[in-house]
Amino acid sequence: MKKIMACAAALISVALFFGCSDSSSDNNAALLLAASSSSSSSSSSLPASVGTNELEGKSFEYSSGSTTTVYKFNSNTFTITITQDVSASANMYSAYKSVLEFNYSYSYDSTTKRIYSILNSQNLIGKRDNSNINLPWMSFYSESSLKAYCKNLGNFLYDKASTSVKEGLIDNMVKSYRLSNLTSYGYTDNTGAEAASDVVWARYSKYRALYNNFVTKQAYNLSGSSFKIVSDSYYPKSVELSDFTNKYSSDTLSVLSGDTAKYNINFAGQYYWPERNAAIMDTTSLTGFKVSSVTDNAIAVSETGIRLAATSDFNYTETTGTIVATKTVNDTCSTYELSMPVGGGIVNSMGTITINYATASNIPSFASATSYTLVTE
Repeated sequence: MKKIMACAAALISVALFFGCSDSSSDNNAALLLAASSSSSSSSSSLPASVGTNELEGKSFEYSSGSTTTVYKFNSNTFTITITQDVSASANMYSAYKSVLEFNYSYSYDSTTKRIYSILNSQNLIGKRDNSNINLPWMSFYSESSLKAYCKNLGNFLYDKASTSVKEGLIDNMVKSYRLSNLTSYGYTDNTGAEAASDVVWARYSKYRALYNNFVTKQAYNLSGSSFKIVSDSYYPKSVELSDFTNKYSSDTLSVLSGDTAKYNINFAGQYYWPERNAAIMDTTSLTGFKVSSVTDNAIAVSETGIRLAATSDFNYTETTGTIVATKTVNDTCSTYELSMPVGGGIVNSMGTITINYATASNIPSFASATSYTLVTE
């Protein structure tokens, strides 16, 4: 059974580099596919392109075993196609071809060797001689749509299995998806058997709506016929603090006092599981703040949460307060000095955020990156 599930995972459990944490050092795109719904995100959220597009009109390929990954770049969009041939399993499934297709809008900076991208759509395609399936990847937002998604996928995957075996495998798939996708939003059944509540699904759906606006930051290397791409932790110079409530809302900002971290800011965090996460938390995770709005010079706080342990729920109380952000800019970074007026002319200094800009001198290492080869037609 483990072997069967491992083979089926070619279609149901792949993870991609795009959309993953910017700190990731694993650059094998075939192993890093991030789960997200299809979206219609606008390229207007992307920073303006700079210089000459070195990637336009080019395709790059990497093959390992039965899996082939292809990047294809147009002027302002690119696709990643990951194709895998899966061998048959006696009495369970016929051989099939798994295809994951991802479409992105992107902008570029040829001086700093960066690209910035937004996911437009992603599709899961299974191909056999006598049957095919085409599903928007991870397209479920409720118990009913999750079950329908798994049923469609399971009926394709397990074409040789008996009805009872197939139903059991589909049920296991539903449980697996609940655990892997909903635990961060307050789903607590560690078996995956219990249906998720409407509240959990609403949190998940809210975050996925945010995901559709996320901008992924990457650095690229183009040398002869070799193309490499890695995650990047630096930002375009156009970035503002308010951008961290939408297109960079999954990124974490550290608030430092000297060299000591005092707070962590992750604006999307308050949508995961509000009882356990806040947009701003001190480094003990015992105090948190919900945020209602952000500009480039102010963060409006709506609720303050206190708890006894990082594994317990916050007890929130309504708060009317503003964290003042005083901005300083130079060629390599912007800094924000955060302070919170507490009355009587007293100002509580929280610390400083530094947002480092991408430059030609801070391109990350490509030493462990996968090398894709230019496809010549």
